[in-house]
Amino acid sequence: MSAAIARAVDRPPVSVSGLDHVVLRVRDLDRSEALFRALGFALTPRGFHTGRGSANHTTPFRSGTYIELIQLPPGDDQSPFGAREEGPVAVALRPLDSHAVHRELVERGFDVPEPRDLARAVDTPQGAREARFINVSLPDLGPAGLRLFACQHLTRDLVWREGWLDHANGAQGVERVILVDPDPQAAGEAHARVFGAGAVTHDARGLTVRVGSEAIEVLTPEAFGAEFPGVAPTAGFVGLTVRVASVPAAAARLAAAGIPHILVAGDRLVLQPVDTGGTLLELVGAPGAWLGLPARESPTVGELDPPAAWSLLARGQAVLVDVRSPEELTFVGRVPGSISVPWATGRTLVRNEAFTADLAAAVSPGAKLLFLCRSGKRSQSAAEAALKAGFTDVANVLEGFEGDLDGEGRRGRRNGWRFHGLPWVQD
Repeated sequence: MSAAIARAVDRPPVSVSGLDHVVLRVRDLDRSEALFRALGFALTPRGFHTGRGSANHTTPFRSGTYIELIQLPPGDDQSPFGAREEGPVAVALRPLDSHAVHRELVERGFDVPEPRDLARAVDTPQGAREARFINVSLPDLGPAGLRLFACQHLTRDLVWREGWLDHANGAQGVERVILVDPDPQAAGEAHARVFGAGAVTHDARGLTVRVGSEAIEVLTPEAFGAEFPGVAPTAGFVGLTVRVASVPAAAARLAAAGIPHILVAGDRLVLQPVDTGGTLLELVGAPGAWLGLPARESPTVGELDPPAAWSLLARGQAVLVDVRSPEELTFVGRVPGSISVPWATGRTLVRNEAFTADLAAAVSPGAKLLFLCRSGKRSQSAAEAALKAGFTDVANVLEGFEGDLDGEGRRGRRNGWRFHGLPWVQD
């Protein structure tokens, strides 16, 4: 954490609990509607904003997020989205009370306009109704291209309706929004003033702002190129990541529709902006899917035995984080290729208070992490801490490196990594 960000902890974060939706501006709503249906998204009936002349479709997800496709009226010179005519233009946050968010921003010294009451018509089986919401704009926190506002839904039942939540591509929710900027860290202090210093991290890749279960990620051009090989270089607000139940099933859907896509590392689908109306769209597997488990709606700590863990490692599909102390690694042994991030150190195993910071410096935010210790207890605590810190694909290796004690108080005779005859070395 930089000194500037650390100074921003004098107030708690503003009262938003996550991302609400991502706004994609489109030139032709009919064409975009057809495209997103072909991509496998279920769309709400077309809505019209009261008194504004704009029209939209949304893709409500069970996570409580959605994508909004919006077309502004011709000749609209009062667009809140600037000059950009197509692609991602804004991120809505999920507040409990938009008026409270406004007060909190003013208390922090930001000059922001008063909240606005808005509405749009919604067709339901019971007839026409009006969805109502209160929006409040956030200040310009940077980088260029990112517009944030809080959207309080007063009629959530008219947005997340059961008939609109199941998507043919298995989409379950927005996970992150993606921006590219040559100096991501420049926006860190401003974001810390709003979201809290603990929500803001930066490394060689760029800047990450955790907002509930979702994230705003600002990548350097180099990091973007490494993460999205084959995608044309770009800058500004680039796109978003959506969780799906199954990457192979989503890929089959795209292939059947004849939609070009890039399969990255076997578990990510990337659609280029040129093929999606100006938006980079990344589809990633749902929590649990990478472990061969039933998909879950929200991330939890998975678990697997040593042979299953080695199977993933041998195929390059996960990273093994050994949380034992340096002394244990030296005198007991270690797994080749593992990363050492101690959960506790010394003979008395003093807790490493910098564990999550050390972990963030050692692995990428999107890495699939397996945690290993002596018997599976410290690694469970470490995995839970990693999950809380924003790592979504985490699992504990049961039994640990040495295994459980037998009846004579010895390890390595009942179970454990070495007991199963898996690769290990000793310095």
